[in-house]
Amino acid sequence: MRAYDIMTKDVLTVTADMSVDEVRDRFFHNRIHGAPVVDTSGTLIGIVSFVDLAGGLGRRVLHVMQRDPVTASEDASVEALASLMLAHKIHRIPIVHDRRLVGIVAASDIIQALLDLRGASGAETAEAEEKV
Repeated sequence: MRAYDIMTKDVLTVTADMSVDEVRDRFFHNRIHGAPVVDTSGTLIGIVSFVDLAGGLGRRVLHVMQRDPVTASEDASVEALASLMLAHKIHRIPIVHDRRLVGIVAASDIIQALLDLRGASGAETAEAEEKV
């Protein structure tokens, strides 16, 4: 299974000139904890999380975003994505093609993919474990 198979393709993005308050409101409204920061051409220039917004000093995303985020390609394996998340202690990885954002994979996407695989091959095992 690859990033392309599990990534969210319709990604909520923000821009560097947006206000911290506006982005915080978007996060609350959409029930997310972070988003890629893109320029007008869709090129990834950073990533911002709720923690960045809460702890950062500044009024614009430009001042609080993380530059040079960890990224992966569409053909990255789920195992590679999980390893990157663990190694860098991050919860989401922007998926890029030629530096342009094409999707995002969150930790919850990886968990869901693993559960789906298990469901396809081990539904009986899960039922047995629930009875224990």
